[in-house]
Amino acid sequence: MRGRIQRVQHANVKVDGDIVGEINAGLLLLLGMLNLYTTDSNSKCIAA
Repeated sequence: MRGRIQRVQHANVKVDGDIVGEINAGLLLLLGMLNLYTTDSNSKCIAA
């Protein structure tokens, strides 16, 4: 798992071309996870 925190002026998340979330100035967390993890282990990693 790798993560990066980035300061942004504006950011949004699109799914199938539709914006499902957006923020103005703030912090953006980019999180990359491998297929090796299960949904349960992903939840535990994020909560830690």
